[in-house]
Amino acid sequence: MNPVIRYAVLVICTLTAPALYANPNGQFFNKSGGCGCHNENITTATTTTVTPSRTNVPPGGKIDFVLSVQNATRPKAGFGIVVSNEAFTAPVGKFTHGSDCHVISNQLVHNEGKVISGTPREATWSFSWTAPATPGTYFVYAIGNAVTNAVSGDWRYITPLQINVGTSSAETDTGDEMLAYPNPVFSQLTVPVPESWSGGTLSIHSTEGSMLYREESIGNAVQWDTRTPDGEFVPSGVYYIVLERAQRRRILRVSVVR
Repeated sequence: MNPVIRYAVLVICTLTAPALYANPNGQFFNKSGGCGCHNENITTATTTTVTPSRTNVPPGGKIDFVLSVQNATRPKAGFGIVVSNEAFTAPVGKFTHGSDCHVISNQLVHNEGKVISGTPREATWSFSWTAPATPGTYFVYAIGNAVTNAVSGDWRYITPLQINVGTSSAETDTGDEMLAYPNPVFSQLTVPVPESWSGGTLSIHSTEGSMLYREESIGNAVQWDTRTPDGEFVPSGVYYIVLERAQRRRILRVSVVR
């Protein structure tokens, strides 16, 4: 499909359903209202992850995001993301982004499909979001689609991610103070623990939120054999390391390759 025509279709879809944003139970745009942008199917073949730099922010504060869409066979990917109240009726805040995406009706979406590549095979986008001036609890809704051409593919939405604006003193961020290696990991993962985090708790989670490993009163390093609590090796994909101590929280993103 001609890029101009495809963009026009996307705009028309948005206009026919202006109140429908990133629905956690389905696609972003209302196909029953006439949208034919993509004929995707929900599937576990596609993995969509959203990594925030923090989840607690003061009013007007900024959060950096990395959004990833993974698929083993499809050549290209796209996404959509919005931050809203829990009732999913009032988008909030403002996105700042690069040239590979744009905002429509308060929703950040991709431009042309981005090539899926690397190990694991993924396409990523980086952008930031500025919190509203009104304190409150908000939620990130996002969806990713992996496509073979302009109109067919597979999509997957994330579990809504809670964002606290001026409502919590806990610090949540990502950073370079602590790095896990190797990344990607093939069998054994090592997480060095800085002295300031010693005595805390480290846990490892899947993108669906399942806890795969947990260790309390940690010392100067933690090792994970990339197995589930049942002793099975986890499949290839993205996993999250969460380190907590007192009112601080550090999140690291690692990839497992089989």
